[in-house]
Amino acid sequence: MSTANLVICEFCDAVYRRAPLRDGAAARCRRCGAHLYSSSRADLHAMLAVTLAALVMFVVANAYPLMMLGVGGQISEATLWQMIVDTYDSNVSPIALVAAATVFFFPLLQICLYAYVLIPLRRNRVPVAFIGVMHALRQMQPWTMVEVFMLGLLVAVVKLGGMATSTPETGMWAFAVLTLLLTLLNSRDLEELWERAEQIERAAGGDAVLLRPLPVEAPDTSVQAPSSDETRRMPGQARAPLLRASQLDLIACHGCGLVLRDTLRHAPGFCPRCDQALQRRKPDSQARSWAFLIAAAILYIPANVLPVMRTSTLFGADDNTILSGVVELWNSGAWDLAVIVFTASIAVPLMKMACLTLLLISSRQRSARWQRERTRIYRMVEFIGRWSMLDVFVVALLLSLVRFGILAEVKAGPGIVAFCAVVVLTMLASMSFDPRMIWDVRSSARTRPRAAEGTGA
Repeated sequence: MSTANLVICEFCDAVYRRAPLRDGAAARCRRCGAHLYSSSRADLHAMLAVTLAALVMFVVANAYPLMMLGVGGQISEATLWQMIVDTYDSNVSPIALVAAATVFFFPLLQICLYAYVLIPLRRNRVPVAFIGVMHALRQMQPWTMVEVFMLGLLVAVVKLGGMATSTPETGMWAFAVLTLLLTLLNSRDLEELWERAEQIERAAGGDAVLLRPLPVEAPDTSVQAPSSDETRRMPGQARAPLLRASQLDLIACHGCGLVLRDTLRHAPGFCPRCDQALQRRKPDSQARSWAFLIAAAILYIPANVLPVMRTSTLFGADDNTILSGVVELWNSGAWDLAVIVFTASIAVPLMKMACLTLLLISSRQRSARWQRERTRIYRMVEFIGRWSMLDVFVVALLLSLVRFGILAEVKAGPGIVAFCAVVVLTMLASMSFDPRMIWDVRSSARTRPRAAEGTGA
């Protein structure tokens, strides 16, 4: 049996053999419920069409103003890049750099790299520097935050409605379409592009540099992939025990998903397909996660106590904290956006730090309790972390739009820099944590695999 048809769960390290799935179905891990793979294959024509459409929308979204604001006969409008420049000039350069990276450079680079890869693959050619480009795409995905910025635009419209006349412009509508297109593009599994490049290499009769699977022998009962029969299994019927990759001397590449035989216990080496360093666990996972988490907890206090912005009008000046901004939205009747901002900016960072603390302590103790639930908590923390950047984008928009001299002006406060640091640090803490440590229980612990889903649409 070759490792080419194996898949290892990245959350609990369980090993499965790939099985054919119905159209629209997805295989999930029986042990932790995580997504393993889906039945859909990469449609290069459709992906390229979405990529080119996203490029057009990106140009339009940056060529036209996002929003127009009017106060006392004066009009203010700003493009995305102008917002970044104005934020940089407002003595909050860290906010400008984060906004430039997550909303401008990373989305643009991501679109260009997708086009660079898809055009040659569509012509049955593997592009030059394919490996490096694919690694760059994988690294940029968590830091591309166009959907968070789009929600920030909506919040800014509501906030500005109380002090001026705000009108969405062409750039905002184009950005909404761009958000949808990039969401569709990033929903595709990059492993599908690795496999397509592998097929092209094999068809060309090359030396298969992109894929060199090593043979492995393992009991068939330990690598059965979940199928539709799992959902119809009679209650009480025994399942085959799930073995982990370490028990079968297997290791999965974190960069491309290739499963290899772990022949070198002390130095696994590098992946023959993508040249990524092979690691059984993330190095120094506990130490790095704790470092990022402690730093975020320290900065969380000034982020919520210090003002994030100062609003000056003819009637006086007002310092706004994150909580006061939530109250303002609630009092203006936008209770739905108030709930969203409170959840994303106050509750989510606090919940993330509490959940990560729980995960770090329990994994350090190698606890065998609630492993499936703790894995779900980690997946939730990993998903919601980026949405805390909402208030950062709202402040950046207000800094650029509200510039009417003595009539109205918005300046950034020290709290927004601390809050931005909290968001980035909690994201780094969750990325540093290795969820497979949840399942590294003590040898004396006796646990039975939980019943899990088979396939889901």
